[in-house]
Amino acid sequence: MELSRARWNRLENSPHLRALFVFLLWFRVFILFPIRLALLTSSFIFAAIFCIIACFYSLTNQQKTWIAVVYSRLFTAGTGLVATYHDRKNQPKQPGFAISNHLSPNDIQIISADVDPDREYLYTVTGQKHGGIIWAIERLVEQLCPAMWLERNNPEERKNFTKNVINEARRAGPVLLFSEGYCTNNTRVLQFRKAAFEDEVAIYPIALKQNARFGDSFWSEDQFYIYLFRLLSSFATVYEVYYLEPQFREPDETAEQFAARVQSLVCEKLGVQPATFDGSLWYKKAERDKYSQVIQHKCAMQLIHLCS
Repeated sequence: MELSRARWNRLENSPHLRALFVFLLWFRVFILFPIRLALLTSSFIFAAIFCIIACFYSLTNQQKTWIAVVYSRLFTAGTGLVATYHDRKNQPKQPGFAISNHLSPNDIQIISADVDPDREYLYTVTGQKHGGIIWAIERLVEQLCPAMWLERNNPEERKNFTKNVINEARRAGPVLLFSEGYCTNNTRVLQFRKAAFEDEVAIYPIALKQNARFGDSFWSEDQFYIYLFRLLSSFATVYEVYYLEPQFREPDETAEQFAARVQSLVCEKLGVQPATFDGSLWYKKAERDKYSQVIQHKCAMQLIHLCS
């Protein structure tokens, strides 16, 4: 709902534009928001009912997939998603990894909403452990499909997580993985972590592109409820989802090179530049300070070499 200075000046000078702005603001807050909130709530109720049923009756994989897809479609309707899915023939299959760039906390539901509900399998979803409402979403998700959650600050858990994820991708999958490790605002794609590219497992790249003109799904607020209100009261969140051709590691290719190649393919489809640093450098001041010291040391060594 933020306005630039130039747009605000135009509103002040035009009573017609000002009236239109007030009406659209009222429409978003008092019409769109309640409808979206009802759809979002219905998705949780729908999933919760079937989770209770699953405690007493054994559901088939196809039934779980149908439930998860319907839940995802209700959820994304609640967030105002308008998505176009391209090249469905390249949708991830078993076994393997589905590697995607990461825009918002809702990317799992956006990708899952496009799965054929009659299919026998969904995705093995992965992600960072959270609290609050996202914790509740994670608990629902793991009742409907295989799920693996990571506590990023625990080194031992990170090590075991990587091993388990690779084994799952070899065995079944497709394991949905956001290799950047952090959400970005679609201006670049952060460096892909090499763990998923170590083994000879099929990689199915997915490129997510957002048009933020009608609503931005990127979580930039300090409090999640503020983000949720902005998201539910936006006109729409417009996505383009591209399924790229499956990729395999070349015989003479290292894991770092393979990860960089897949990152470049995603960036090429999105029309953005690949970043040569990972999310920790992007988000953590301590990592930026450490990187700055490394650069200063390298510059100092170069100067010493030139002077000598």
